[in-house]
Amino acid sequence: MHRKRSHFLAFRACDEYKKKDIIKSQLNFTQKINNDPAIPFLPSIKVKPNAMVPLSDLFTSTEIIEQIQCGQISLNEIKKKYSDLLKNAYYYELESFKVPPQQFELCEEQTPKSLQDTKYEYVDAGEKLKNMVDHIQLQSEIAVDLEAHQHRSYYGFTCLVQISSRTADYVIDALTLRDELHILNNVFTNVNIVKALSL
Repeated sequence: MHRKRSHFLAFRACDEYKKKDIIKSQLNFTQKINNDPAIPFLPSIKVKPNAMVPLSDLFTSTEIIEQIQCGQISLNEIKKKYSDLLKNAYYYELESFKVPPQQFELCEEQTPKSLQDTKYEYVDAGEKLKNMVDHIQLQSEIAVDLEAHQHRSYYGFTCLVQISSRTADYVIDALTLRDELHILNNVFTNVNIVKALSL
């Protein structure tokens, strides 16, 4: 009985939330989302940190990318002429990946610091993001959690990124900093930093 009531209240709260006149976050995005299923997803990567092979010039060819996004180039033509765009930019690195030996070594369990002894920062500006990246690039392991926003969105998108080191916790406003989050590639493509992801 209690379970049914809690589900009823959750659905009712969700219905009330949907009725509110909430402005779509994606209206503020400088790079608009194209939900047309006929147009393939194209990564917006322009630089490739920690690369073993350089980024294909196709990823920085704004003319070709604009033609694809406007539907002027068919999917068959993309597959024939521009197939690199359909691959992960880190395809070679992923295929060549070997776990660094130190990550197989046993280590002593480390008790996390208390919340009072751990620095916390809400990251909602470019300078704060750069300072955070400077800190987490120096770590041997980090913890990561993502929160997605799906209200009034076809596929949904990341709205919050939580990253913790052993000495600091960061909550990143991924909506405000959407155009600057690419600098996280410096950390996420570094094989020497272990990323513990929350599911």
